[in-house]
Amino acid sequence: MLKILLIRSNHVHPEPKVEKEAKTLGDNGYSVEVLAWDRSGENPESENKESYKIKRIKLKASYGKPELVFKLILWSFYELIYLIKSDFDIVHAFDLDTLIPAVIVSKIKNKPLVYDCADFYADSLPENVPTIIRNFIANLEIFFSKFADFVILVDESRKKQFKNKLKKTIIINNTPMEISLPKIKPQIKYENFIIFYAGILHENRGLHKLIEATKGINNLKLMIAGYDIGHANLSECLEKAENVTFLGKISYEDVIKRTLESDMTFALYDPKVPNHKYASPNKLFEAMMCAKPLLTNYGTVMAEIVMNENCGVLADYENVNDIKNAIIREKNDLELRKKLGENGLKMYKTKYNWDIMANRLLNVYKSLT
Repeated sequence: MLKILLIRSNHVHPEPKVEKEAKTLGDNGYSVEVLAWDRSGENPESENKESYKIKRIKLKASYGKPELVFKLILWSFYELIYLIKSDFDIVHAFDLDTLIPAVIVSKIKNKPLVYDCADFYADSLPENVPTIIRNFIANLEIFFSKFADFVILVDESRKKQFKNKLKKTIIINNTPMEISLPKIKPQIKYENFIIFYAGILHENRGLHKLIEATKGINNLKLMIAGYDIGHANLSECLEKAENVTFLGKISYEDVIKRTLESDMTFALYDPKVPNHKYASPNKLFEAMMCAKPLLTNYGTVMAEIVMNENCGVLADYENVNDIKNAIIREKNDLELRKKLGENGLKMYKTKYNWDIMANRLLNVYKSLT
């Protein structure tokens, strides 16, 4: 049985992209282990899942703070030692903050390397990072990604970030496993119009704008789940907002259940952040799978998908009134919501479902063995 080692620089609890790829590989005869970085120190050191296991390195660190640079160096050192000591047949690294040690050890041990780019690192950096540093990191990722036997991208447009210099690439959209759907039965009936969001709580995800836009709209409730990243203290703000039910961190199964119970989901991404232009998050495909319209903003690849598939509504990220009007249109038109949801579900089943993506992933691994 071939041994696969997946590496991710977060706690993987939850981490849908990593977990569904690990499960797909495990379900198809591979021995799969995930090496994760537990930055909070609150998760189990080891965890056995149905078809894979997780090993966590406990190294406390806060997202977005200066100390993170030092902690990233320590994490890379731990990863390097772990890889040298580990017995594996293929290493699968997620993002630049796991890539370099994976390249080094894959060459030392002459083992295949799969590079999974969830986010192009340089374009994910804060706006105040100097251009010279941003360009250095971008070139670093482009350089080291060339050593990978395959590079997985979440969207075709991501090739532009690598200046079209990648050789072997495969597009695996960040879509959910449909197997999650029949297990979830909505148990709660709401009288209000429900807008649901689950994900990172960050000031560039439009949460403040959404709260402002929904003020004064009767019979509307925001259901927000997630955890803080950065300095925004958004969880405190959400807990105090009158029209918000803040759920904190919830399981992925609960995310799908809440999506099914909602009337609309949203994913607002500040287009001034370079990486957001290429954002193709699982929230979009979860909405499609659950036949729910998605509210998002212009200026992203996600917006292009929503327009092309006619499965949601768009607004100007900087214009609170535009966001408000988009919400009101959806709230007041049940037939429109139904049509948009049905369009999304149809496209999910025929173009974006996980079975299609799983076959692409498995074909990559077959080509390496």
